[in-house]
Amino acid sequence: MCNKKILFVNAREDICRLFQDALNGSYKLLFACGEDVSELNIADKPDLIVLDGSSERKFFNLCRDIRLATAAPILVINNSEEELDIIKWLEAGADDCVRKIFSTREVIARIRALIRRGETVDKEPSVTHDDASLILSSDGLEIDIYNHKVTRDRVPVMLNRREFNLLVVLVKNRNKALSREQLLEQAWGVDFGGYARTVDTHMWSLRQKLEKEPAHPKHLITVRGYGYRFEP
Repeated sequence: MCNKKILFVNAREDICRLFQDALNGSYKLLFACGEDVSELNIADKPDLIVLDGSSERKFFNLCRDIRLATAAPILVINNSEEELDIIKWLEAGADDCVRKIFSTREVIARIRALIRRGETVDKEPSVTHDDASLILSSDGLEIDIYNHKVTRDRVPVMLNRREFNLLVVLVKNRNKALSREQLLEQAWGVDFGGYARTVDTHMWSLRQKLEKEPAHPKHLITVRGYGYRFEP
């Protein structure tokens, strides 16, 4: 058995059986139920958390609390393929979403990719004190990469690990256009099993948190047909 651990949170009995049959012997499987992080097995330091949020909207908050408690990747089983629903889960701290009606082989592939990604994501984009000086903008946005601090009008902005890593890469390459593929590789590692929409949804989330007018961004600029750039 692999020493990697997967924690299934609030998974229905049929989901638990499915994954036990598909994954047993490959990973150590843990199961927990609850609406509070203290009720879960976070202390066991799982390498991946699978949250079944397909029936309870309130699990958005639980996902957010799990993200604050651990940096382990979170895979959400979701009832909807609507982009706004997926964005809400990403904003809550999820790393990937899969619809409840899924291919077992596809989900296993996503699980393996997320565990690999978790190993590389802990190695954040290299930052030295010299290239991580405080960046100030005229409209109150402050980004201190070295100290992991972002504020808007002196109010702290909460970013999850994926959002912060993406911001680091953009800021270090400020005024330079980066393709979606470059952002995927530099922010989340070459093993990232994602696609262009993943960058787009995280950029949407960053704009909601950092821009005064997200629909008319002044800093996180779209380079049509290519990618994005950061303008201080």
